[in-house]
Amino acid sequence: MVQKEGSLEKDIEDTRAVMTEKIDMIEDRVNETMEGTKATIDNVMEKVKGVQETIDTAKSTIDNILETMKHTMEETIERVKYTSTVIEQVDQNPWIMLGSAILTGYVLGGLNEGRSPSQHSIPEKKGSTIETIEKSIDINVPVRTAYNQWTQFEEFPRFMEGVESVKQLNDTTLLWAANVGGERKEWRARITEQVPDHHISWRSDGGDFTSGMVSFQALGPDKTRVTVRLNYEPKGVTEKLGDMLGMGSRRVEGDLERFKDFIESKGHETGAWRGTVR
Repeated sequence: MVQKEGSLEKDIEDTRAVMTEKIDMIEDRVNETMEGTKATIDNVMEKVKGVQETIDTAKSTIDNILETMKHTMEETIERVKYTSTVIEQVDQNPWIMLGSAILTGYVLGGLNEGRSPSQHSIPEKKGSTIETIEKSIDINVPVRTAYNQWTQFEEFPRFMEGVESVKQLNDTTLLWAANVGGERKEWRARITEQVPDHHISWRSDGGDFTSGMVSFQALGPDKTRVTVRLNYEPKGVTEKLGDMLGMGSRRVEGDLERFKDFIESKGHETGAWRGTVR
């Protein structure tokens, strides 16, 4: 009996030892699993944190892009408005582009008799660009009538837009008044050569130097070709913009058309000056 009890106690002890070992192994595995899980959770949290930082960075970048686009759109709209205003002003008053000196050149333009146009362009300054406009129109009046009417400089406001007045101070000097870019300006021009029924040469007297041509060619007893050539140097953004848009060229055409209508409707000149200037 005693032997059996001893054997039972030994079995209990052995069982307890095995169970203790098993429990220890389970605890170790649980701890390992918990540590692994904790490490995995920490890793996931770091990744989540990185994703959040990426989202925040992307959001900031998008906000910056949107703000830049907003400013760009606002600047573009302002530039479009400004350009539209300039175009409207140039269309309403073409001399805003050409300036007062160019206006003088258009009205009195000329080349010296017997020389080619290329020999009479304005000497270019270093870095400057000389532009040229040349337009012709056929008028159903004799060459004498067309020429005589053109010598009546004080009549120019009747068919030239923007010109307020032209006063002939003497045979070779004219005093101009015109609306240029919304401002009233005055200047003088000097006739350097004038040959009846052929051409008039001019140059501005002070200010910007320009040159040009107005010539008269008989195409028949009652038909004349009037050619206007004008050389000028565009200055400032407004003049250069108008030049690129071709406003000056179209305005020269328009004024020639009005001159044609003016003289053809009358059928005769309102006056004449047949003197020669050399």
